[in-house]
Amino acid sequence: MKERIRDAVVTCFVSFTVLILCYAALDLAGWIWPLDSRQALRLFALTAAIGALIQLTALLPVQRLSGQLLLQFADVAAVVFGLGGLMGVFPWEGPVLLLVGGMLTFTYFASLLIFRLIEFSCNRRDSARINRMLARTQGRTGGDR
Repeated sequence: MKERIRDAVVTCFVSFTVLILCYAALDLAGWIWPLDSRQALRLFALTAAIGALIQLTALLPVQRLSGQLLLQFADVAAVVFGLGGLMGVFPWEGPVLLLVGGMLTFTYFASLLIFRLIEFSCNRRDSARINRMLARTQGRTGGDR
């Protein structure tokens, strides 16, 4: 359970950071409206909801990685277009919906990459620590049996 909560929090923070950077770049390019405090809080609420929903749907018995990724992307789209639309995060207009869809896709894949890199780094660190402990234990017991 702790791992699911940790993953939801990491997903939220990583996604929010990527989303804000994407938003800022689009704002500087003049393609999107400026970000204000209320909008930033709405975006944070969306990324928190996405992190929670991804952890809930991760409980479903989906074995294939492609199925898991598709389910996660559907979670993101449902929250962004469903909850985001209800919260008034963006206007329901054709060009805006295309822009939001592009931001959603970019943010999803960038966040997935960053999350996997964090996971890989943590696994390597844990492996190194376990190997050091095993080496110390084998040194005390006289090596291999």
